[in-house]
Amino acid sequence: MHHHLNARSNLYWRAQAEGFVTPGYNPVTALLEKPSAQRHEARWLEVHEAALLLEAAKSYRAKRGDLAVPYARALLATFLLTGGRQKEVVGLEVEDVGFDRKTITFRPNQWRRLKTATSHRSVPLWPQLEESLREYVFGAAAPPGRLLFPSFRTGQEAMLTDFRKLLNAMAERAGGGEVRSARRCSATPTAPPGFRPSTAARR
Repeated sequence: MHHHLNARSNLYWRAQAEGFVTPGYNPVTALLEKPSAQRHEARWLEVHEAALLLEAAKSYRAKRGDLAVPYARALLATFLLTGGRQKEVVGLEVEDVGFDRKTITFRPNQWRRLKTATSHRSVPLWPQLEESLREYVFGAAAPPGRLLFPSFRTGQEAMLTDFRKLLNAMAERAGGGEVRSARRCSATPTAPPGFRPSTAARR
């Protein structure tokens, strides 16, 4: 409700600026009480939970055609070990993975923009992630086009848009609950050597 009111208020300010309504006319500002946004604390995956997910992804074999992708483990590892946003990760191109430089670079491309100017960045290619990506990129199911994690549902190369069922299937295999985001995971001093998960929230 809160963001709907903000959108309506902005609409009236724009209408004032373009002369569609009289100056000062904005019914939203006349409300005595406005609902406030409810904030809920995120539930974070612990390091051992993230590691269990990655281990489960190694042996994951989809029983349904819409979940059958050759890069399930590599996709999950990229989320967990880079902290990238959803569109940042699914919009990665093969050339964004620098095996020689040991980096992954998030940059704007023809598939998607980045959220802010500072979102253009390079992050470390951690050993666990490099292992998963090398196995995928140089394997029999290597990406055939530019995108690292492509979808061909329409018959043409496009960004993957919905992979929640895939994540939940791997989480179920690992004995966990529904995964809401593969971007939040708390790193603790007890993490295995070389394991640097960024951020995977669970419900």
